[in-house]
Amino acid sequence: MNNYRTYEPEVQSATGSKFLGTVFGYAAIGFLVTAAVALLTGYLFTSVIPIDVASDTYLGLIIGASILQIVLIFWITFGVFRRGGNLIIPFALYTITMGILLSTLTLTMDWYLIGMTFGLTCLVFGAMAAVGYFSKVNLSGLLIVGMGLLIGSIFLSLINWFIGSDQLGWIVTFASFGAIMLITAFDVWRIRRISESGQASKNLALYCAFNIYIDFIYMFMRIAMILSRVSRR
Repeated sequence: MNNYRTYEPEVQSATGSKFLGTVFGYAAIGFLVTAAVALLTGYLFTSVIPIDVASDTYLGLIIGASILQIVLIFWITFGVFRRGGNLIIPFALYTITMGILLSTLTLTMDWYLIGMTFGLTCLVFGAMAAVGYFSKVNLSGLLIVGMGLLIGSIFLSLINWFIGSDQLGWIVTFASFGAIMLITAFDVWRIRRISESGQASKNLALYCAFNIYIDFIYMFMRIAMILSRVSRR
């Protein structure tokens, strides 16, 4: 009996580590797919079909990807609770559509800025992930604050759409960036707790991977926006 009690935490720890590896593995594959699609789409509409020739086609592609993303978000969010479902298809489709949307950066930003954006995103994401993973306290409060900042930034951006204030635009940018940072720390903390609880399934791993994938991509987009605005000054 004592041997069993000693062995059980070791098994649970191994299961948790495997779950974490699976989650971050899925997320890494998602990043690679998105990057490949963004580069391929950008190349297609610059070198093969110039954007000034196929602007309507490109705009339709962007709109279609945006609409499909909304459907996929609901599919992934509610699909994780269904038994027998498989989230690999909506997750893969989401990474592809995100690549199409991010292709706009390859058309509007210099390559050195894109590289700088990726490097800074890795640093900030890694720092917030470390905060979430190694934290010994409950980080649920970060989600509340982060969501509050995110909702507030959305309302301010709608107001600024009519006002056109540069100062308010900076406030919105940094507020949304701070929100994503806090949500990233919370998501990693929650994933660690899930792994420690012994819950492990392919769909749950995909759902967790989707969350940190979204955190990284949104953080990337915020940093890209900041660097673009700074470079134009």
